[in-house]
Amino acid sequence: MPKVDSFAGILTFTGVPFVPWDPDPDLVNLTDIAHALSHQNRWNGHTQIPVSVAEHSLNVLRFVERNESDIEVKRKALLHDATEAYIPDLCSPVKHRMPQFMELEDKVWHAICERFNMTPEMPEAVEEADLHVFYYEYHTRMPQYDDLSFEIPKPKFFDSSRAPATKSPRQWKHEFLSACQKLGLE
Repeated sequence: MPKVDSFAGILTFTGVPFVPWDPDPDLVNLTDIAHALSHQNRWNGHTQIPVSVAEHSLNVLRFVERNESDIEVKRKALLHDATEAYIPDLCSPVKHRMPQFMELEDKVWHAICERFNMTPEMPEAVEEADLHVFYYEYHTRMPQYDDLSFEIPKPKFFDSSRAPATKSPRQWKHEFLSACQKLGLE
């Protein structure tokens, strides 16, 4: 175990020393991913009701499962934001202006994919689901502004008039790990 003053990475929930710029796929751990994602809010925390990354990931999986039977696509739907367990997320307008951050995120994603025997390419079905869950979150969690200079489309599949589930991080973690088990992820 490295000394704290010489360790240049993060210490995960399970006590694993993880180095994001040199990620070891053998150190990627579902408990760490589920724990971290269930405690992190999306939208930089600017929502009326918290929405965790774990909840978001489960909703992306639910959207994908409606039309997709491929197990790898389902796994990627659930794990598409798993990098955020090891490096913090940045809002998209900032992230896309920081190529070094995107390279780092890509390295961690490749380690996650290697750990779970997945190819690193993100399927279009997952990208589409991610976008529709974004719409859902906007319409159910964000303050509604009348003076926006752009329009956020209404989501498909999700009923944005229905109140979203509010659960504790512990509940989201359990639900995330249950979904991992159903998808054969260990």
